[in-house]
Amino acid sequence: MKKSKLSALCVFLLVIFGPMGAMAESMGVGDRANPMTFTDIDGHSASTGDYNDWVQVWTFGNRKSCDRLTDWMRSSGIRAVTKRPELRFAFLNFADVSVVPALFQPMTLAIMRHINEGAKDDLREAYEKQGVELTPERARVHLTADWDGDFLKTLGIPDAEQYHCWIVHGGRVVAHLVEGTPDIASRFAEAIASLSPPSPAAKQP
Repeated sequence: MKKSKLSALCVFLLVIFGPMGAMAESMGVGDRANPMTFTDIDGHSASTGDYNDWVQVWTFGNRKSCDRLTDWMRSSGIRAVTKRPELRFAFLNFADVSVVPALFQPMTLAIMRHINEGAKDDLREAYEKQGVELTPERARVHLTADWDGDFLKTLGIPDAEQYHCWIVHGGRVVAHLVEGTPDIASRFAEAIASLSPPSPAAKQP
């Protein structure tokens, strides 16, 4: 009897509240991108919907894969992006820091801010080499700490031991590249090169 009552209670809770902490399905090419609202490490709140008219580059890494992700973006990813100066890019970067105890979160944020400023400098220099001035109307960078693993679930990945990169355009996934993908740099560059030019209404001022 007790087991029957417990089972009934579990069913009731699932009906009322839904599955807790459920992971979304992973997004494949052509799928509608899962919407997200976030507050980055600098305290700026935004959502993916704010960048509907932009090309969005989402990345996800953790303590182990973040350095490899940064090296790849610095050596290949940024170069591909700067070859499309007519497009506006939003870099939405997420870091899996769910294993960091609350006591060490302030120190972790300080380190992340330092890394993020370096990434912005790299992006600025890459644009300048192309003779293009980097402005907030051309590219924006957000780095968000995933303290609870919620963004991992939203993106449908179990972890970030291998870094992930999504290119989202027009609300749909154009590419999903995972560390270890053969020719990942060339595939990223090809995806960026294939993007359609912005409509007249969406062009930068």
